[in-house]
Amino acid sequence: MLALDESKKSSNESRAAAQVGTVAVSVCIANWNCIDLLRRCLQSLYDLPQGLPFEVIIADNGSTDGAADMVANEFPDVRLIRNTENLGFSRANNQAAALATGAYFFFLNNDTELEPYTLLRLVDIADAWRLCCIASVCCAGRGCSVRPTTSTAAILSTNMAPAQLMC
Repeated sequence: MLALDESKKSSNESRAAAQVGTVAVSVCIANWNCIDLLRRCLQSLYDLPQGLPFEVIIADNGSTDGAADMVANEFPDVRLIRNTENLGFSRANNQAAALATGAYFFFLNNDTELEPYTLLRLVDIADAWRLCCIASVCCAGRGCSVRPTTSTAAILSTNMAPAQLMC
């Protein structure tokens, strides 16, 4: 059903994590047949400064467009789960979260492109709340703003020790 691409696992969890030795944010991405969107998403993470150590874990749901191979070849730092079939968005995110080692989890859609220091801004919000943070990044043409939200989900997710949820 799934196979973790172990050859990439230890190469360097993230470029920033290798320098610092710890992972602040685990970026979890579910993917299915979105090679071009996923490439741009990953480029925005790795090519722009994020301000803290992070790792990226992708659960690919049996893509037939070469997305998993693209990740393995172009982004060797990514931990890649290769599902043989489409297990759905939620299950893929849960698979990625199960491998996460960061203090925070950030569930990122594969069609999202981040601006510089997005991860740092999200962690700053989460740290200010001291428990858990659910935040949305709102991009409206010119720039992005981080908007913390309060909801039942935020209250329920405070039981997720030791990691904190950010999505």
